[in-house]
Amino acid sequence: MRWFRARHVLVTVLAIVSGRALAEGEHEHAHDVPEKFGQVHFPTSCKPETQAAFERGVALLHSFAYVKSAATFQEVSATDPACGMAQWGVAATYFHTIWGPPTDDEFAAGRATAQKAAQLGAPTARAQDYIGAIGAYYQGDGVPHPLRVVAYEKAMTGVQERNPDDHEAAIFHALAMLGVAYNSPPDKTYARQREAAKILNRLLKVEPEQGLRSAPDPLAWTQKEARAAAAEKRAEAKAKGYEGEACGECGNFTLVRNGTCMKCDTCGSTTGCS
Repeated sequence: MRWFRARHVLVTVLAIVSGRALAEGEHEHAHDVPEKFGQVHFPTSCKPETQAAFERGVALLHSFAYVKSAATFQEVSATDPACGMAQWGVAATYFHTIWGPPTDDEFAAGRATAQKAAQLGAPTARAQDYIGAIGAYYQGDGVPHPLRVVAYEKAMTGVQERNPDDHEAAIFHALAMLGVAYNSPPDKTYARQREAAKILNRLLKVEPEQGLRSAPDPLAWTQKEARAAAAEKRAEAKAKGYEGEACGECGNFTLVRNGTCMKCDTCGSTTGCS
C-alpha cells in the first residue's frame, strides 16, 4: 500500500526553515500547485466517489498549495455535505503550521470551518481525532499563536499515538513539532527538529524511491539556515560599529570593545577580560 511518494516527503523535509523567516509577517504562505503529485492514502468514511478528490486535497496540503487545497476540499464538501473531514481539510489550509500566524481573516475562516467539522462529526475515532486536533488550534479567544501551535501539537501527538500505522498522522505530527520549534525561543540543541527528523526519516525508509537519497538531512538544513541568519546579524552589527559577535548573556550582537574586554551595550555584561 502506497501512502505517499518521494516528492511529498522531499517537500516536507525542505520545509524546515529558520525562525527568522517564519517571523516575517508579510511572508507568502501559499505555494504554486506542483507539476507532479505523489500518492496519498488517507481513508475516510465520506462518500466513495469523493475519495480521490479528498486525497488530492491532502497532497496539495502537503505541498503547501493552500488555496488550491481548500478549493479541492470544498469540492468534496459539495459532493458530500455530511463529510466532516472535508471541513477539517479546509480548516487545515488556513493553519500554515511551519510558517507564521494566519491573518485575522484567515483565522476567522479557519475557525468557522473547524467548528463546522466538529458539528458534522465523523463515524470513526480516527477521523474524530483529526477534527479534534485542528479544533484545538482554533479553540479559545485571545490565545497567542505560539500557544495555539502547542495545543495542536499536543493533540496531534495523541492522534499519532492512537493511530501508530497512520503515516499521515506521523507527517502532520512532525510538522506540528516543527511549528512549535519555530514559535518558541531558540533552542541550540534543536531537540524538536531532531525528533521531527526522526519521524520523517523513518517514513523515508518506507518509500525508498527516486529523490529520497538526495533529500537533505532536516537537522543539517536547520543548522545551515541558523548559520546564515547569524552571519547576517554579524554583518548588520559590524555596519553599526559593533564587534559582530553575539553576547554570551543576552544573545544580542551589541558587543563593543572596552579595553581588553568586550562589553554588551544591551545587558552590560563583559567578556574576554584578562
